[in-house]
Amino acid sequence: MQQRTLDLIGRRHTPRDVRQMYAALRAAGIPHINMDLILGLPGETAADVADTMRQVLALGPDDITLHALAIKRGSRLKRILEERHVDLPSDAETRQMSETAMRAVRAAGYQPYYLYRQGYMAGDLENVGCAKPGAEGMYSIQIMEEHQTILGIGGAAATKVVHPETMRMRSSIRMRCASSGSSTSQCTSGVRRSTASRRCTIRSRHCVKKKEKKED
Repeated sequence: MQQRTLDLIGRRHTPRDVRQMYAALRAAGIPHINMDLILGLPGETAADVADTMRQVLALGPDDITLHALAIKRGSRLKRILEERHVDLPSDAETRQMSETAMRAVRAAGYQPYYLYRQGYMAGDLENVGCAKPGAEGMYSIQIMEEHQTILGIGGAAATKVVHPETMRMRSSIRMRCASSGSSTSQCTSGVRRSTASRRCTIRSRHCVKKKEKKED
């Protein structure tokens, strides 16, 4: 919710846009709204985080996720920081930001209910999901426990399927061809697709053409 930070990291929306979108979602009857915040952004301090928390809590979202900045190789943000020679907050400052944010959500009645870690996280922190009592997101918990099936659609999307009996997660599924007798493609991810679709979009780059055996 800091305009100078949004400008620095190349985000095109404004704090006003966030407030307007939130109001529009509530007006549309959306019953549960989550807001994600990133701690450790370039140029920010714990005081900036305190101000952001004040603005976000004034909106009253049901769920707030506090993310520690994790800059990925090849990301747009990494390129911006290198081109503009911008320094990130120290680990100590980022941890202070986390403490500031956590105090704010607790004081507002939110409680942490799940966390997870990623690579390259600022301040050696975790991403923490906080919610109002009764507003905890079961989906978030299931994802962290790897008990939730996810269907990915589109370029670079990933699909993960949980077996209903073993509760073990697999990164492959089999899809039945709509037209009987047609050939299919066997992907390295284990996903079967019609040859009418030559490109696998479920996390696979190479497909090996394979003829499906016809039933007698």
